[in-house]
Amino acid sequence: MDSNCLGFVDCDVNEFFNVKKVGLCKKWTTAPVYFMITKRGQSIEIHIGAKGRDGKRQIRAAGMAIIEYIRQKYTWCKMIIATVALKSVYNLCVKLGFKDLGRCNRFTPPANVMVIKL
Repeated sequence: MDSNCLGFVDCDVNEFFNVKKVGLCKKWTTAPVYFMITKRGQSIEIHIGAKGRDGKRQIRAAGMAIIEYIRQKYTWCKMIIATVALKSVYNLCVKLGFKDLGRCNRFTPPANVMVIKL
């Protein structure tokens, strides 16, 4: 399935993320919101970045779109797990349907572990 028909196009990972990991970078075509997707064993790790006011305003819709993209593109993936330290990101994850599994103090800073079943 073509990712462009799902509202995403490929982009250069080094242009938007300051990381040394190798990942697949996708730009949401509706607003300047970027996703770096990396497979880790039987799970997917995603980093999200938004540019400017428009990107930040659209991040909830982009989050819903990336969840749907993962459902369709990675059919083997059964859930997304998030470690969330910021309250604003926590609130966004709740709105996207993530469930809070509890606080983990082993992270610096401490973070909530959240999960959404696909």
